[in-house]
Amino acid sequence: MIALDTMLPAFDVNDASGRALKLTDFMGQSNVLIYFMRTSTCQVCVNHVRDLAKHKAELDAHGITVLVAIPEGAEAVARWQKKSASPFIGISAPSGSTHAEFGLNKKLFGSMQETGVVLADKTGRVRYTRGAVIATGAYNWQELYSAMTEHLPVAA
Repeated sequence: MIALDTMLPAFDVNDASGRALKLTDFMGQSNVLIYFMRTSTCQVCVNHVRDLAKHKAELDAHGITVLVAIPEGAEAVARWQKKSASPFIGISAPSGSTHAEFGLNKKLFGSMQETGVVLADKTGRVRYTRGAVIATGAYNWQELYSAMTEHLPVAA
């Protein structure tokens, strides 16, 4: 998993429409939270994203843009975005894996995609991480909220 107090990688991603984005595009503009789904159909991951959506007002108050990384590629992101009606931006890597770029690799003989959360401030400095092979261990709202309040002032 990417280390705390390091910088987000200058990594290209695509949104659900296939539009190219750079993680560095958000620097100076907003704080960034990336939630890494194990798969677009992982029910635990879907529930985590739903929980994040319940806390959207708090995320917005801290100036956080939420990106949801889906490992199966652009078509899966588009399907997920349409089906979920998520208020967040679904992303995928144009080639390779967004997950691997953040140190979330496939474990257990290459069959289980790791999942996790990365929170970075406006400068791109990583302020919080949590990752796990089993999706139930990859997200904790109380921990995340604590990191938000400690490192990211409420937006004016």
